[in-house]
Amino acid sequence: MKQILLKTTLSALLIFGIAGCDESIYGSISDKNTSEAIIDSIDFAYIQGNCGKVVSYYDGVKARGGTLNTREATVYSNALLACSGFDLVSGIDSILGSGAGDDIYGSISSIMGTSNINQGNLNDLKDQYDKVINNCNAMKPLPQSMITVCGLAATSSTVLDFADIVLGMPGNEGMDIELTEQGIQNAIENGKLDGQGVDTAVDNFLNGPGDSLGDLNTNVGYIDGLGDAFGSNVTGAIDGLKDPNTNQVTADSLKDFINGFGKK
Repeated sequence: MKQILLKTTLSALLIFGIAGCDESIYGSISDKNTSEAIIDSIDFAYIQGNCGKVVSYYDGVKARGGTLNTREATVYSNALLACSGFDLVSGIDSILGSGAGDDIYGSISSIMGTSNINQGNLNDLKDQYDKVINNCNAMKPLPQSMITVCGLAATSSTVLDFADIVLGMPGNEGMDIELTEQGIQNAIENGKLDGQGVDTAVDNFLNGPGDSLGDLNTNVGYIDGLGDAFGSNVTGAIDGLKDPNTNQVTADSLKDFINGFGKK
C-alpha cells in the first residue's frame, strides 16, 4: 500500500504540479495577445502531453536571458524529461518492485526509457538532464514537487557519466553499453585490458570541458535527497562513490569506484 501511495503521489505531483500555483491559470485564454494567454497555452500543452511545445517555448525564454519562476521551472523540467523518453511510472515500478535492489542500473534504464547507451544518444540525453539540473540549481530551496524530479534526473545523469567514462576506455570506442550492472561491468573489464584503462578514461573525462567533478558532486547531493522516498534502492547506484574522508567525489574515489564496480 505504501508503494502504491508513493507512485500515485509522485505521478500527481509531476503531472498536475502546475495546478493551484496561480489564482487563475486559464482566465485570459480568450485574449491571445497577452503574455498570460501565452502561458495558458503552454500550460494546456503540458497537461495534454505536448512536451515538445513546452520545451521549445521555455528554451526560447532561457535563450533570451529570461528567468523562470518555480512553477515555470517545474513545468519545463518535467517536459524536458518527458521528451527525453523518461518513463516515471515504469521506473518507479522497477525501483520499488521485488528484486529492484539487485540491479539499480537496470531500474534507471527503465526510467530513462533506453536500454543501451552509445556516444550518440548519451550526449543528447545528458543535454536534457543538464537543463533540468540547471533548473534545480536555480531553485533554493527546492519545492517538494521537485525533490524527486531533481534526484532522478541527477541519478540518470550520473549513470550517463559512468557510461561516458567507460566508453572512453581503450577498446570501447564506438560500442554500445547495455545499461545493466552486468553490462557496465563487462564494458569496464573490456576497457581494462591495457592496464591503464580506468585511470586514462577518468582523467580524460575530468579534464574535458566544464567542471565535471563539480557537476558530479552536485548530482550526488540531489541523489541523496531521494533517500526518504526510495532509500538504498536508488542511492545504491552511488554507494562508495564518495571519498569517505571528505564525503566528496574526487578523481581517486571515482577511479576506485569504477575499478571495484560490481565486486561488492
